[in-house]
Parts: sequence; structure tokens; C-alpha cells
Amino acid sequence: MQHQRGGKFGSMALKLDMSKAYDRVEWKYLKCVKERMGFHPKWVSLMMKCISTVSYSILVDGEPHGYIQPSRGLRQGDPLSPYLFLLCAEGLHSLIQKAKLAGDLQGVSISRSGPKITHLFFADDSLLFCKAKPVDVARIQDILNDYEHASGQQINRQKTTIFFSKSTPRNVQAFIQGWKEKLMSQAGREVLIKSVAQAIPTYAMSCFRLPKRLIQELEVLIRKFWWGQGGNQNKMHWISWDTLCKSKADGGLGFRGLEFFNEALLAKQVWRLLHNKTSLFYKVFKSKYFPWCSILEAPSNARGSYAWKSILGARNLIEKGSIWRVGSGNNVRIWGTRWLPSTPHNAVISPCPSNSTLSLDDMLIWGGTKNGAYAVRSGYHFLLNESHRADLGPLDISLLTKVWNTVWSLQVPPKVRHFLWRASHESLPTRYNLHRRHVIDDSMCTSCNLEPESTLHILWLCSITKQVWQSVPWHRKLIRDTYSDFQELLLNCVQTLSPTELQLFAMMSWSLWYRRNCVRLNKPVEPVASLLPRTQELLQEYIDVQERLIQNQIQAVGQNQPRTTVSWKPPAMGRVKINYDGAVFNETGEAGIGVIIRNSQGAVMASLSQRILFPHSVEAVEATAARLAVQLVLDLGFKEVEVEGDSVNIVQALSQTETSYTLYGHIINDTKLASQLLVSVHFLHVKREGNKVAHSLAKRARCNQPFQVWMESVPPDIVPILYSEFLFQ
Repeated sequence: MQHQRGGKFGSMALKLDMSKAYDRVEWKYLKCVKERMGFHPKWVSLMMKCISTVSYSILVDGEPHGYIQPSRGLRQGDPLSPYLFLLCAEGLHSLIQKAKLAGDLQGVSISRSGPKITHLFFADDSLLFCKAKPVDVARIQDILNDYEHASGQQINRQKTTIFFSKSTPRNVQAFIQGWKEKLMSQAGREVLIKSVAQAIPTYAMSCFRLPKRLIQELEVLIRKFWWGQGGNQNKMHWISWDTLCKSKADGGLGFRGLEFFNEALLAKQVWRLLHNKTSLFYKVFKSKYFPWCSILEAPSNARGSYAWKSILGARNLIEKGSIWRVGSGNNVRIWGTRWLPSTPHNAVISPCPSNSTLSLDDMLIWGGTKNGAYAVRSGYHFLLNESHRADLGPLDISLLTKVWNTVWSLQVPPKVRHFLWRASHESLPTRYNLHRRHVIDDSMCTSCNLEPESTLHILWLCSITKQVWQSVPWHRKLIRDTYSDFQELLLNCVQTLSPTELQLFAMMSWSLWYRRNCVRLNKPVEPVASLLPRTQELLQEYIDVQERLIQNQIQAVGQNQPRTTVSWKPPAMGRVKINYDGAVFNETGEAGIGVIIRNSQGAVMASLSQRILFPHSVEAVEATAARLAVQLVLDLGFKEVEVEGDSVNIVQALSQTETSYTLYGHIINDTKLASQLLVSVHFLHVKREGNKVAHSLAKRARCNQPFQVWMESVPPDIVPILYSEFLFQ
């Protein structure tokens, strides 16, 4: 609308706000709406009883007084209230839609062939669009008056505006300045940064590309808070922001790089424009910006909106991280297209012959998730890994990953895990590190005056430190000629010590650093001889508390979910149940499929065992087994069936109405299409214990003929499993 220049009449947008929306809902109006929408009278009566039996009391000095019986309104905080208010808003929707169909309202379109939008609702906020003509405005006023009179709603005139407000994440600074960083450990700051500070601009970043300068300002605020800097007070930033943004498995803290996160969120909109072709978002943008092609081929438009330009900038991420799922194979280039499911490049890298053609009809799926659908988390990590791909250190990456995973999974207080992380990055304020940054002149250790006070020295090599470590029984495992830094010592600990010993090493290192700081600040300290028993006491106290919490959780789960025996259950009378399963034979590069059909008495109708080439994943084997099971039912003429397997992913994919974007999605779609020939079909999940016969038939395919079917029976070696699986209820 801001870019509209032509046309005889302009357009306007009216942002409405309902005053005390929940409290003003008239019960009679809500009841009439539900009846006109076709809800069953009994259900309407039950809902009205839930609404009208409310009563209130007022607390005076902590005691309830009075009895207030309301005559209208919905309770705030009631789980039913948001849904009931949506039914209330259906009245306004119907009035506007009726005026639109009668030609009284025209709505607004962002392109000539795009859909006309007359209104958008967001809970109790509403956006109305119309032509800037007195007739249209008068019609909207009449509609609002009718809606207010019938429903009891009242427009809040002070909050109603006739323009679009722009929202930017300027309130991040206000949030961060309100936190008292001195009262928090770094573990607490990490939680606040991830859950609040970096979440505030998420909505804006999902619609627009934030300017780099604004992103830098936000990251500066977050960095200052992380290192304890407040106001004009400067604090040392010991580790670069890029390192902090790495995942914890890669030596970082998992903070979000806002620029990468911004692009990952915008790529989600690209994905929606690729696959959600029934949404209003797709219809509007399709008609205006790419009416004759897909979003991936859409040309850049200098006159396009900033939101459109932002979305176009994220196409590169989708193109890099997606692969083609081959259906018929007619529309995917063998050379130059990423379609191979299991290679590092997902593309054929051998030379291309001369006469290859290009077609773009096959489905593009996301290669970074199991379900093939784009996820912001996956897109962000794709960008993050790509930026750090060349940033490899001298040590083996797998060893470093093992070290970091071990550190963050230690059963010690969070502040101790953060301490180990900082020590490994040489980011503790030791005298040597402060001297390197020109903060102090002397770097020598004040305890022994023999060597510079580095992290390795104060935690391992100092004479006082050695006295403590020599009292630990397993310290000889760690003795060797030299360590280059504390990270190398920690790596040796991870490879050498048991989990219990490693926990004590972590707590002891933290205790030594805490004692060093107390000495520097002239505070009372523990004698060196009592440091080990005191550390062991603190560690055991923490472990005992954690174990009690775990036991309480286990008991709560055990009380809520009683343990049941899993076994095969027969179908309802007149139906048959078909169980399927797959097995993988890694040594031969093959897979097995097992299928069995039984009726409501448990009698076998048919069983099948087939050996196939291993496709590319276990899920693809399970999907193929489900497809074969449905085909066997169709061949035998059964019409009312229950199809049961032990793969949750396959059962969910078969049960959903949405398109499957997985690499095996064409098998899922083919199975759904074939199942439409049945009168009634249910896709069910069962644990492996209730699917033993199908699993045994699948494993038996290793030594079978490639394809075998047994009518009204199973192979002799499967009979004992058949009898043991079926329990009559």
C-alpha cells in the first residue's frame, strides 16, 4: 500500500483493537453463532454450561469474600476461552464476507491478478482493508456497529489507527539493562541471553533482513552483558563472538549469530513459497512477483517491497541445502543436480556426456532434516558450519568434539562446566593473560614466583597445586613430560579418567581457581590439606541432589504411566490386520521385507517375505514394506484393514494428509494413493514386541528366494513366534 501510486482511489488499512474483548462477549450471541455454524445442540449446551457456571470471589487480607455471578464474558486464562473467542469473531468475518460478495467492499490487492484482502484477524486485533472512499468507510462503520450491538464488543477508539505501525527490536537494550549481571553466574547469563535477548527480534527477522549495523548493535549489547559490562564500565572480552556462536560440540556456547539466524528465518518463507501453495501468503506473492515461474527463478524487482527483497536474498540457502527427490527420473539432471541421497556432495562428480537435458519438475526437499522439510534450526547450522568449514585447528576434530561433549555432560554444577570451557580457551584472567593484554606488568605466579601464571600453571604445575593433585589416587595417570596448554591436559583426562574421576578433576580445578582468587582478594581460604576432602564433599552433595530429582521424576512418570505388556492385538470383527517390517543386511547391501495378514480370530490369511536392494535408509525400507503390505491386501481383495508397523516416522507420514518431503516421500504418497481403493484403512503403530512375526519374516528374507508368499500359513520356523505373539484378550 505504501508503494501504490496509480488508480483513481487510494487504499486504506484500519487497525482495530477491541476494548476488554473477553469480558464483553455476550453469551446469547455466542450461543447463536455456535448454532448457526452447525454444532450439535448437546455440545452447545455443554459449552454454555462451562461458560455460565463461573463465579468470582474477592480476596481481602488473603480470605475470599463475596459471591459474584457474571452474566457475560469469557474467563481469562481458561484454555477454552481463545477458541470460543474465535467463534465470536466469526460473526464479524461473516458480515465482512457478505459485504464483499455483494460488492459493497472491494478489499486491497498488491497486484492486478492477486487476491483481494478485506480483513486479517489476530485474536482481539483486527486489520480491515478497503478503498479510501466515503462509501466504503461508511459500510465498514455500519458493519462494526452491527457487530458491537450483537456481540457486546466495543472498539477501543484510542488504540484504533489508520496506518501500519513499524516494529523494530529497539527494546532489547531496555531488557538487558534491566538485568543485574553481577547477581548471575555465567551459566545464568547464558540462559537469559538465549531465551530472551536473542528471541526478541525473531519476529522482525522472519519478515525482514535487518541492517548489518542494527545486528552489530544488538550483538554488542549481548556481548557486554555476557562479559559483565554495565554502563560505561569496560570489561575484558576474552573470547571472540564468532567462537561464542559455535555450537557447544565445536567449542562454543551456542549463541546465535543474528545475521545467519536472520537468513535462516527468511529461508523459511522461501520454503513456504515453494511448497505451501494453498496459503494466502503464496497466492498474494505469487500473483505479484513470480506469476509464471517458481520462487527460485523469480527475477529481482527494484520496485518490490523490502520484505520481498529480503526473502529473495535467502534463496541461496535453500538452493545450497536442498536436494532433489527423484520420482520418475524424467525431470532431474544426472549431472549438475544434487539428487544423490548419501554422498557428501549429493551430486554425480564424474564427467558429463554431451547430450544431457534439464528439467525442473521433481520435488526439491531439504537435505538437513530427516523429514525433508526445511527447519530454521537446520538452516542456521548449515550457514554456521559453512562459515567455520575452513577454521580447523591442529587437533583431530572428532577428538575435540568428544572433549566438548564430555565437558557439557559432566555431572557437576553448571558454573564448573563453564569454568572448564573458559580454562580450555585460555580465557581466565590469569596474570599471564592479563600481562599479554597489557593490563599488568608482572606475569609471574605470586604463589611460587617461579613461572608465569598461565592457566596450566595455576591449575596443574604450581608447587601448591601439585601438593593437592598428589593427594588424589589417580593423579599418576596424568603425569607425563609436558602439556602445551590446559586444553591438552583436559583431552588427556577425557581419554584416561573414568567419569567419576573426571568429575572430581573438574571440581578440583574449580576449587583451586576459587582458592587462588580468595588469596588475591585477601579473603579466608581453605588449608591445602583440607581442599581435597572439601571438594569431594561438595561434589557428593551436588550428585545426591541430582539423583533425588531424577528419582522423583521417575516415580512421577511411573505413577502416571503404568507399565503394560506389549503384544499383538487382533482387529475388530470383520476387519483384517496386516503387519509389516523391514530388516537390513549390511554385509550384502540388501534388505528384507516381512508382511503377515491375520483376521479378528488371529488366523493367518497370508504372509510374505521379500529381499530387495538396500535403498538408502532404514526408513525407506519400512516405507517400501508398508507399500508392499497395502498392495498385498488389494491383491487378496480385503477392503477393511488395519495396517500396523513399528516405525513411528512411517506411521505418522502415512496418517498425515500433508505431502511428505522425505527422500522416500514418493513411496509414502504412492501408498496413500493405493490405500484410497480400500473401503476403510487405519495406519497404526506398535512396538517391536507386538510385531515379532513380521520382523522374523523380514529377517528370513536373507536366506529365502527373492520373493515368497504363503497363503493361510507361515514358514514352519515362524510358527512358534506366531503362537507366542498372539494373546487372546
